[in-house]
Amino acid sequence: MKIHEILLETITFNACSVDKRDDGTTHITPHNWRKVKEKCWVCKGTSKDKYDPKYDCDMCYGTGKIDNEACDGPQMRMSNMSAGEVIRDILDQEFDYSGMVEKTDMPKLRQKLIRMINVEKDREKLTRDPTDEQKTRVTRKDGVSTIGKGPQMIGFGRNDSQTKQLAAQLLKVVEYAAKHDLVLSWG
Repeated sequence: MKIHEILLETITFNACSVDKRDDGTTHITPHNWRKVKEKCWVCKGTSKDKYDPKYDCDMCYGTGKIDNEACDGPQMRMSNMSAGEVIRDILDQEFDYSGMVEKTDMPKLRQKLIRMINVEKDREKLTRDPTDEQKTRVTRKDGVSTIGKGPQMIGFGRNDSQTKQLAAQLLKVVEYAAKHDLVLSWG
């Protein structure tokens, strides 16, 4: 797995249209979505590796440009872990890598987000302290347990201000969806 594949392990919340087909399938499409070519953010468009210019950039494969998706409305991209917390704690749904909030549930979600922005107590469950853990006992895949330094896991946490910004950005997506008769979707 290349670094750009790891970096793309995120979930994006955006406003989408829903098309229920005759064959029973449901197609969810981001509103006014299109593919765009952008300057590579790793090599800044030079097409060369930033540490050793004799090699091509691994992100854009030496082209200086990357394919990206764009849409007219607001969206919110976050790590899978953070998105999972939003899905469980704000949207009140079981975590899944894709899903949607129906149009009928949007007014209730909008009220919840406005309350989260204005009432600190409502943001508490999404606020978390930073963590820094290193296990001293590690069990390998073959079942052998070793004592020593294991992997160090660092969680940066989320303070109240960040949680308030998260709720405000999600509210923008929800209001855009409501204005254009769309659903809130993630994936």
